Amino acid sequence: MGTALPIDPGTPPPGNLCATCWGPGKPFGLGPTPSYVFAKFTGMVMCPGLDPRLMEPPNDITFRLDQVPIAPCFYEHPLGADDENSWWVRWNSAVGGLSLFGRTGFIGAGDYFVEMVAPCTLNFTNWLNCLAFAFASGGTGVVWW
Repeated sequence: MGTALPIDPGTPPPGNLCATCWGPGKPFGLGPTPSYVFAKFTGMVMCPGLDPRLMEPPNDITFRLDQVPIAPCFYEHPLGADDENSWWVRWNSAVGGLSLFGRTGFIGAGDYFVEMVAPCTLNFTNWLNCLAFAFASGGTGVVWW
C-alpha cells in the first residue's frame, strides 16, 4: 500500500541550488539546498460514499521526497511504477505548494491533499473538501529536512 521510504537520520547531501528558497531568512538559509526532504500529513478524513477499496489517507506516514534535478525547487515521492496502490507526494517550494495524490489499483485515483500558499512555505492546511476528484478532506501537512 504505497509504503514510504525509511527515514535517513543523517543530513541530506547537497542538491542543486533552489535560489527562491536560499538565503538569509529563507528555509534553506545559507546552507546547501537539500537533495531530499520529508513530508508528513495528519488529520485527513476519507470522504463519505466512496468505494471502500480506496486507500485510507496516509496520516502520520513520513514520505521522503527527492529533488528533481532539472527543477531544483521541486521535490517528489513518485507513484510506484509497479505498485497499483501508491502515493505521489509533491512539494514545489518555489510556489509554496504541497499535494498528495493516491492511486488504488484500477478503481480510482485522485487527490487527498492540496494547498498552494506562498513560496518556501513549510506548513500547510488542506484545501480539499469532499467534491469531485477529492478522496479526503481536512488535515495538515509539514515539510522538513
